[in-house]
Amino acid sequence: MFMPKVSVYFVIRLLTCGIWLSAGLHKLFNSGFHIKGIELHGMAFAATAIFVVVLLIEVGGSSLVLFNKYVWAVCIIWIGFLFPASVLYHTGWIPEFLAENFVGSPPGFTPFSSMVAFFKNVSIAGGLIALIYFDQSKPLWLRNLLERSGTE
Repeated sequence: MFMPKVSVYFVIRLLTCGIWLSAGLHKLFNSGFHIKGIELHGMAFAATAIFVVVLLIEVGGSSLVLFNKYVWAVCIIWIGFLFPASVLYHTGWIPEFLAENFVGSPPGFTPFSSMVAFFKNVSIAGGLIALIYFDQSKPLWLRNLLERSGTE
């Protein structure tokens, strides 16, 4: 029986890109909705620029990861993107006295769904750290950092 050789690392990269690529394509085909959402979160002054950068992060990053190019760098960028996005869009579940400076949840999100989305992003960050760990092309400074932290 013929079994094509597929690396586990490729499957991990493919599965990781699913959420980023689908989010980017949704934004691309619903740009007005997403630009308005950025404006509603207090960033009207740069909504279009932010939208373009987010598209590059999601769609461009997915392409790089799928083709095994700069996986470590894309993962660092994605992690850096996840935290402000989580705070801006998914903090509606935090009690008001803790989140009075945050915008909170998008319309239609319940506190529970916002909490799930927040912790989904935290989980994604954990998977991205694992991708960085397994990326053989990561630079020496990153290898050294991982060794010193006891993870490699």
